[in-house]
Formats: sequence, C-alpha cells, structure tokens
Amino acid sequence: MTANPDGQQSPAARPRVPEGKRPISLASADSERLLSMVLALSGEVAVLSDELDSLREFLSASGALDVQLLAAMPPSVEASQRRAERRRALIERVLRIVLEDLDGPAADRRTATYDELVERLSK
Repeated sequence: MTANPDGQQSPAARPRVPEGKRPISLASADSERLLSMVLALSGEVAVLSDELDSLREFLSASGALDVQLLAAMPPSVEASQRRAERRRALIERVLRIVLEDLDGPAADRRTATYDELVERLSK
C-alpha cells in the first residue's frame, strides 16, 4: 500500500500487462490470441461509441452542433494526422498479444530452442 495525497493508504498500482504463463482454454493458442484481440478491439469500440454519442447529444442539445453539417465536413490535415496516430496506437494495443509472442519471452524461448537445435545438429 502507498499513501495518497490525503495521507490515506491506497493499494499499490497494478501492472498494465499481465505477467506469468497465459492460460489456454480454447482449442489452440492462436484461438486465444484472436479472442484476446477481438475483445480488446470491442472494448475500444464500445468506449469510443459511448463518448461520441455523449458528445453529439450534448452539443446538439446545446445548439452548438448541427449534426448534418458535421457529417459533411472533411477533416483538416492536423485532424487526419491525429486520427492516423490514434489508429496506429489502437492497432498496436489490439495486436499486443501477437507482438509479445514475436518479440517477447516466447520469441526468446523459440530462439533458444532453435539455437540448441542448430548446435546439436552441427556436432
């Protein structure tokens, strides 16, 4: 536990990425990865849809937004760049589980196994 600004105890921060061996409950590890990616993407879409709906509702009710004009407005160069960066970050989060297998501990284990095999075969 750590002390927060009020002097009260708060739980220690949890890591954002789970540690340890990943359990497999579907037919294959690939199915697990795909499910994880779909669930991550679904969560992102749900949050964004709720935020967009709230914003449109608020702005339309206040008279600050004409929804039809908004739909017809093309994005600026800056908005397009900002959106492209957000898409890249989203894709990175969704593909995190695959990238970890390619670059993380699983890749290290594959490399070590491959190196051991090469060593045995070269004798």
